[in-house]
Amino acid sequence: MLFADLAATSLAVGATRSRKRKAELLGEALRALDPGEVEPAVAYLSGELRQRRTRIEKDLKSEEVNKSIQES
Repeated sequence: MLFADLAATSLAVGATRSRKRKAELLGEALRALDPGEVEPAVAYLSGELRQRRTRIEKDLKSEEVNKSIQES
């Protein structure tokens, strides 16, 4: 499954108030996945990051270190 399809499912789930429709959308998406795609797709749809740190967090920490070095 393309990431764009998974993202579209996520948006559709967020746009509906119907719990039944949410379950239908998620079920359709999960059934369309290859076995190796299930774990990362479920993590994405549940709002979990598979990595401990994102690149943004790393960049922010580097900026904070650089700033503290410049201030000393």
